[in-house]
Amino acid sequence: MILKPGQILQPMAKPAAPAGGGAPANAEAQQADLGQINASIKVLSGAAAGRQVPLVKVVTTIGKPGVAVAAITKRPHGFVVAHVEGSNKPTLNGAAIGAEPVTLKNGDLLELAGTQMQFVQA
Repeated sequence: MILKPGQILQPMAKPAAPAGGGAPANAEAQQADLGQINASIKVLSGAAAGRQVPLVKVVTTIGKPGVAVAAITKRPHGFVVAHVEGSNKPTLNGAAIGAEPVTLKNGDLLELAGTQMQFVQA
């Protein structure tokens, strides 16, 4: 089948998987695959206090390399956070986070290298 730019394809009963099992071609397709989950990190203390960082990528790293780094990963069911690097382990609601991902819930308080942040999910 050959499609010209702008041509609309009629939906089928069940869409076929892309040949080669490749990743979605654009960011919209990736967003659709992960659902429409909107979330951000609100910085509560430190130099960036008041800043809100939207979590739009699949993996967002926060922190300072060599001191403390954590990764927030978008999954189909929501977001998880895990410690990536540094001797100072981040805390989630006062409990230390290890290398195993921990599910984030709206309002969770995250502390990393002395900076307090809040996970906000819409």
